[in-house]
Amino acid sequence: MPNTAPIKWAQRSDAVFLTISVTDLKDEKITLSNDKLVFTAKSGDSDYTSDITFFAACDADKSTYKVLPRSIQFHMVKEKQEEEFWPRLLKDKMMAKMKTDLEGKKGEGEEEPDSDDDDLPDLEES
Repeated sequence: MPNTAPIKWAQRSDAVFLTISVTDLKDEKITLSNDKLVFTAKSGDSDYTSDITFFAACDADKSTYKVLPRSIQFHMVKEKQEEEFWPRLLKDKMMAKMKTDLEGKKGEGEEEPDSDDDDLPDLEES
């Protein structure tokens, strides 16, 4: 039985960014359409698969992806760019091993949020 690949995603008002984290991919097959992404690949002795139906449509012709040594990165252009942010990536359900990329993809002119880490006490092991 194939494994579900770990996925992180982020968005801007005009695009969705998706990262599938699987190292040393072989025999990858990627099908990106306006409403769906289907991914299958092998890594070592393991088979991976993901079948994602998007919350809203993307423009597959303007969208791109890169296969890298440790992941596949997608830049999917939203079909309706004037829409608000999507409340979730998937049309109707949550998927195991899917996380929101909190580091996200900032748009131009956006700044890093202020960190409150300086206000936290140092934790020491006892």
